[in-house]
Amino acid sequence: MRVSISKSPVSIDDITAIVATHERQHPLNEMIKSFREHYPQLKIIAVDSSRKTNKREDIQHILTDSNAWISNQRNIALQEVKTSLFLLLDDDYVCTSKTDIEKLMDQVINWNYSIIWGQLNNIWSEQYDFHGYYTIIWDTLYHFVDKKDPSSNKYDVIFNFFVWETAQIKSMGWWDDNLKYAREHDDFFLTAKEKNILTSYDTTVSVDHYSYDKYHGWPKSDPCVRYFLWKWNIKNKIEVRLIQKWSNNPYISYHNCISHDQYINQDIQEKITSMYWNYPIIIS
Repeated sequence: MRVSISKSPVSIDDITAIVATHERQHPLNEMIKSFREHYPQLKIIAVDSSRKTNKREDIQHILTDSNAWISNQRNIALQEVKTSLFLLLDDDYVCTSKTDIEKLMDQVINWNYSIIWGQLNNIWSEQYDFHGYYTIIWDTLYHFVDKKDPSSNKYDVIFNFFVWETAQIKSMGWWDDNLKYAREHDDFFLTAKEKNILTSYDTTVSVDHYSYDKYHGWPKSDPCVRYFLWKWNIKNKIEVRLIQKWSNNPYISYHNCISHDQYINQDIQEKITSMYWNYPIIIS
């Protein structure tokens, strides 16, 4: 158990919410409205690359051209943050009574964690886990969902709903502008893992998530994906997760995120079996 030595007060004035958006005015409006209802004084910076939009006066609304993709947008927002902490949001989130920002802040300030993250409550889609740990074996990045890194007992990758120290992320290197729209999340948290960033998870804090776009995987030929693979010297990313874990027929999903290879290395299969017990493995 981590012990707080001297407790410092927490103020919503010490944090800034940042969000990137593109052609999604309705969800952005709903997101801002909900956070204003619960946190009227919260500073919000939205970097907007929509082609036609009116500049808002109720937040710090930065308009960019349509070539400013998500990594660049977040970096632009981060440059404007003047508070010691920032809160990362997506534009399809809605604040509720369970979105306790101060509780996340308290754990960063008083419990010496670098990143504190909360849960997404998916409204229009089924709940799913995403947090987990990364390991690169041979030429493949493995993302073990809902598992902690055995060596550090922490999660390496989390949802886009977290509080972090502003100075620390700036010293880490920000988001990579070369990853405009694909694999920027993996790259960001792989970098954080290299820097030994300490993360923690609070299941009592959540935000509602209204998914307005259907996610589709980017092909291996995509320029951002090629850059990501080159940067980390890998050829593929595979997600491993336990499906229907509370049912009578749980199984291990072995999902090739980039390549479509159907082969499982024997060493990896043994590692998966040791982590998830002897459930059947289904390749997708």
